This record gives sequence, C-alpha cells and structure tokens, in this order.
Amino acid sequence: MKGSKSRVSPRRRERVLAFQALFMLDVGQVSLQTALDYVNTENLDLGLRDWLERRVISTWEGRERWDGLIKSHLQNWSWERIGRVERNLMRLAVFEMLECDDLKFSAAISEAVDLAKEYGDEKSGPFINGVLDACWRESQGEAS
Repeated sequence: MKGSKSRVSPRRRERVLAFQALFMLDVGQVSLQTALDYVNTENLDLGLRDWLERRVISTWEGRERWDGLIKSHLQNWSWERIGRVERNLMRLAVFEMLECDDLKFSAAISEAVDLAKEYGDEKSGPFINGVLDACWRESQGEAS
C-alpha cells in the first residue's frame, strides 16, 4: 500500500480494504461480489477474510439504517454534500460501533478519523468525529 506507514496492523489493512470496497460500491462501479473479489485478492488468512467480508456485506446491506442515523446528526449539512469518502467511512464506523463486539466504539471512531485524514481532506477528520460521537451517544440513549 503506497503512502502508508511501514508497519500497518492486519486489522487496519483490512479496514482500508473494507472502506475501498464500500467506496467502489457507492460509486456504482461494481457489484457486491465484484467488490468482495477485489478485496479478497489480498493474501488474507481465513479469519481476517471473514472479518473483512462481514464488514463489507453488513455495512453495505445495512446502509439505509446507518445512513438514517448519520443523517439525523448532520448539522447544517445535507447528505448530498457529504463526500463519498466521508460517507463510507461513517457507514463502516457506525456499523462497527453498533454491531461489532470485537471493537470498542472509541476505536471505531478513531479508525474512521485516521482514515479520513488519509483519504479525505483536512476537515474530514473533525467532521466525522463529531457526527460519529453524536451517533454513538444517541445509540446509548444520551441526548446529543
């Protein structure tokens, strides 16, 4: 992976692949199976492949649910103004925060913010952090 740190954890690498697959799907270039085939061209062990596929499939198939939650926390932004990078990073993070027991919510937010810094612009990280924090608080019954 060009431009990345020399030592990247396997989960970080798979999260990048999941994000890339979701981005491809969102742009409309490929089918779900084609996106999965793309990410599976990497040499992944079976456990990581299952981890990755679960994130891609569940995030993509549940995107209406995730989008609804995200949209409810967009202050002074319309969904149409949100870039595809930010949209897909937030979808993935919301899925991970609400559905994955193997990751703390704070780690899901942190990973999304880090990837936003790498793939988005300079405002992406703080924007994503604020929206995801509000999504998490709502899911926990806290007022935003």
